[in-house]
Amino acid sequence: MLALVRQLELVQDQIAAYDEEINRLFQQHSDSRIFASLPGAAGRLAPRLLAEWGDDRERYENAAVVQALAGT
Repeated sequence: MLALVRQLELVQDQIAAYDEEINRLFQQHSDSRIFASLPGAAGRLAPRLLAEWGDDRERYENAAVVQALAGT
């Protein structure tokens, strides 16, 4: 049982390290302020949105296309 607990603690530490790296990379991106300013997007959602939208502004024709792809 203790071995399993140690493994879970290691996984939690690795996840925390990934979260820190994602946040660091997000803060360095030129569009981070845009995505962080979206209502309700602070914290974990803003980096996910940036990853989904990407840098290519021509990728989506309009907001309706993004909304349809997101299923909302």
